[in-house]
Amino acid sequence: MFKSPTARVRGGDLDLNNGTARIVRSRHLGQETGTKTRAAGRIVELMPATIEILRAIQPLNVTPNMPVFTNLQGRPIEPKAFSTYWYRCLRALGLPIRGLYATKDSYVSLAMSRGVDPVWLQEQSGVRFETLRRHYGVWMRGEGANQLAKLADLAPRRSGLRQVVEVS
Repeated sequence: MFKSPTARVRGGDLDLNNGTARIVRSRHLGQETGTKTRAAGRIVELMPATIEILRAIQPLNVTPNMPVFTNLQGRPIEPKAFSTYWYRCLRALGLPIRGLYATKDSYVSLAMSRGVDPVWLQEQSGVRFETLRRHYGVWMRGEGANQLAKLADLAPRRSGLRQVVEVS
């Protein structure tokens, strides 16, 4: 079952000046519900290109309850409506057939491989840290040397230790 929080973003959920969107509901098979989990309800940061696109498609008079993403009849989109076009695009590109939800996996994997802070990614994606670690841990970059360097900066300097020892 693919529930899309994006399909239920309303005008009042967007803050394009601050580049954020509130995710507080999902839509599946014509039914609007709350998010799947508590962590899935969140405020996400938007990429600059996404903000530009949202500004370009935004009608002149936006009301707080107006759906942001609509079909040709002006009703909220259904995530399943994309499936046919999505699969055609994948076939045309010679890519393995995956569900649309796999884009979230790609996003998380890319973020992890680029060294994005897992706490931020948890807040951004709604995926709990434990799940990030279990399913995407292979893409987590080791930051051991960097972390040790931070600790080393807190450690007393050897020269300082010698002076203390010599004075005693």
